[in-house]
Amino acid sequence: MVINTIAPATRQWHLSAGGTYRINDRWAFTFSYTHAFSNSFSGNNPALTGAPQDVRIRMKQHEIATGLSYRW
Repeated sequence: MVINTIAPATRQWHLSAGGTYRINDRWAFTFSYTHAFSNSFSGNNPALTGAPQDVRIRMKQHEIATGLSYRW
């Protein structure tokens, strides 16, 4: 198992919420939040030095997105 292969795939479960608030007939504000729960993988990484190394990668994420919309 090469660590570069598994690094992008550590997230398994996430929870998202968001909404839009209309300021008036033309303007709206949008907000969303995503939490990716902690997950980890362990394996052997021969790519770093040529000799197998035991590695463990763990990741959790928080993501916030905002937007401002204008309706023509």
